Amino acid sequence: MKRKVLLMALAMTVVLSACGGNSDKEASSNTDANVSEEAGTEDTDAAEDAEVEDAADAAGEDIDAAGEDAGAEDADAAGEDVEAEDSEAAAGKYAKGTVTETGWESEFFGLRYTAPEGMGMSTEEELNELMGLGQEVLSEDFSELQLKYAELTSVYEMMSVADDQTTNVVVTVEKLMGKMDASAYVDALEQGLSQVTAINYTLVSDDETIKIGNNDYVKVSYEAESSGVSMYQDYYVAVVDDRAIALTLTYIDESARDNVLNAFTAY
Repeated sequence: MKRKVLLMALAMTVVLSACGGNSDKEASSNTDANVSEEAGTEDTDAAEDAEVEDAADAAGEDIDAAGEDAGAEDADAAGEDVEAEDSEAAAGKYAKGTVTETGWESEFFGLRYTAPEGMGMSTEEELNELMGLGQEVLSEDFSELQLKYAELTSVYEMMSVADDQTTNVVVTVEKLMGKMDASAYVDALEQGLSQVTAINYTLVSDDETIKIGNNDYVKVSYEAESSGVSMYQDYYVAVVDDRAIALTLTYIDESARDNVLNAFTAY
């Protein structure tokens, strides 16, 4: 259990470091805007519901029929959302990658991962549950606002975990609020790690450039220790358009690390 918490806390730090961890003010602005939009939507929905009820009372309309119409509209809207995502992918805009039982692939980042023997793929439900563990640990060092901001701007693309829980790779994507290259993102990451008190970090190496698939990634490596559990952590970062992708690889021995890296190929 301690090892699992450490793994996920380390992965959570990635998305808190650059956009979420650097500016409470920026986070407040974006989070407040999101909350305002949600409040506006609720008010609009309430007004629409009232109008429907009044119309039904006045004209004696059949509520079941109205519900069927609403369902048809929802289905049409869902179809439009799918078409919009397909159009964005075709236009080269960011679209979340695809996870299967055996791997993950992203056309946007030009990257594919095939889980090696002895490693499995986490489902969306498992990923959300484990990320919650990491968020709980990091709540000691990051404000509730920063944690919420990270949720709004970040996507957990996939996670692959070894059967013995000694190796783990997480792919996260963060929407950048301003211009930032991979090196700047890594600098922000290192700053974020320095704020964490629940985990002791020792820098092993940085400023390396590693080719994964057909693209270059900036690499920084740490040794991380918490509650008597010690593991190595490598971050591989690249930026495409306004999105930063981070491959967070946690391991105990180098052979396991190399095995996971070799599982990534060009899309």
